[in-house]
Amino acid sequence: MVFRRHEWTAKNAAAIAPGILHYPLAEPLANVDDLGRRDDFPLKNFRVENKSGVDVTLIIDPVGGDGGLKFIVPDGQTITSDPNDNFTFHNLLIRNDGVIDILINNIITNVRNY
Repeated sequence: MVFRRHEWTAKNAAAIAPGILHYPLAEPLANVDDLGRRDDFPLKNFRVENKSGVDVTLIIDPVGGDGGLKFIVPDGQTITSDPNDNFTFHNLLIRNDGVIDILINNIITNVRNY
């Protein structure tokens, strides 16, 4: 159950090599800790901005590096969930589908529990 309205924003703090998996909520800037996961999750909305120069795949609630709900986020595009959709999630995964590294701060992820 969500007790508080909370929003987290993260940028990739290191380069993401081709084929590498990136978990935005594990970034230091996201500042998600165990207490926050217990009190403020599940999440209801997401926004992922790709300024990397390559396409990336966004996977909702990944298991073993894959998942059932996937979105391709082309270079220079932003994907956002519809606040009217009634679904919840607990984690995000971004996979570099290109052939070059994604530079620092080129993937901007925003999630919130409302």
